[in-house]
Formats: sequence, C-alpha cells, structure tokens
Amino acid sequence: MFDTLLGFGLADVLDRPGIDLRTREMLTVAALTAMGTAPEQLEFHIRAALNTGVTRDEIVEILLQMAVYAGVPACINGVAAARKAFDAHGI
Repeated sequence: MFDTLLGFGLADVLDRPGIDLRTREMLTVAALTAMGTAPEQLEFHIRAALNTGVTRDEIVEILLQMAVYAGVPACINGVAAARKAFDAHGI
C-alpha cells in the first residue's frame, strides 16, 4: 500500500507538466504547514524545496503567509521544521 501511495505522489503527480518542481515544493510546504499534522514530512519537503532552489527567505515568507491563512500555531510548527531543515543544510 505504501508503494502505491508513494508511486502516485512521486510518479503520477510530481511528473505532471504544467508546474515545475520548485513551485510544487513551495506548494507542498504551504499545504503541510497549513495542515499542521505532519512535521516530519514538512521538514522533508522544506529540505526538498531548498534542493530545488527555493531560498531560505522564500521558505520564511511561505511560513508567514500560512500564519495569516492557517493560523499562528501552524506557522510556529512550520518554523520548528524549517529550523531543522536549515540546520541540515547549514544555513
């Protein structure tokens, strides 16, 4: 079952034309921040976003945007995940 879910997300959705991978990662960071229930996946996708060229400042702006629409607690959780991802990237 896990392989099916992973295959759908990685092969079927991420490989679709229309939105580049960098933008998809920014959208994923925003969605996971808004959810507030997937801190490990959020950290993973912040790292992935950094790997696709999203800057630290852009990640911070995404998190601040989510504070407005998803609430300050979700943003604070996002900041905690971002700190871990930034540390892992040495930034």
